[in-house]
Amino acid sequence: MNSKMNTKNLKFLATLSIAALLAPAIITACAGAPTQELAAPVAVAEPAHIHANLESRSNSKVTGTVHIEPAGDQILVQYHIKGLTKGTKHGFHIHAKGDCSSPDAESAGGHWNPGNAPHGAPGSAAHHPGDFGNITADKKGEAKGELRVAAFKLSDAKGLAVIIHGKADDLKSQPSGNAGPRVACGVL
Repeated sequence: MNSKMNTKNLKFLATLSIAALLAPAIITACAGAPTQELAAPVAVAEPAHIHANLESRSNSKVTGTVHIEPAGDQILVQYHIKGLTKGTKHGFHIHAKGDCSSPDAESAGGHWNPGNAPHGAPGSAAHHPGDFGNITADKKGEAKGELRVAAFKLSDAKGLAVIIHGKADDLKSQPSGNAGPRVACGVL
């Protein structure tokens, strides 16, 4: 029995000796390994521009493109919209959801309004960052141009929807300017 006990004791002591020899290497390896608490947060890169291709909604034939980029301390919005009624004004906004799936574009939600500001003209003191005012169709039913609005982070608007409305935005009715149906929608 003593010989069995001695063999067990020797095996146990050998295992402990090996563990003691390896312990500093294991501790050193683990000490250098990053942990979740030590990992630096990942910064979201600010895009140089955002773009949307607009598709017809609400049984319209309105399509177009919108390109948005920083311009100094403002935002430059370039647009080219086709299929509008000649000589008419149309509300132009960023909406809160990047979803143009419904036939009437109601899936895009209400206006993008992260600061809970009242609706208004782009140059007014209080307005939503996506309040772009109105665009006017020419004699061919196209609206092409650019406007400058107060700065916002493009990364905040990326993935949201741009909407062209069927009527002019009155720039005062709350919460959205009474601009009528959503005739075109595209995701930035």
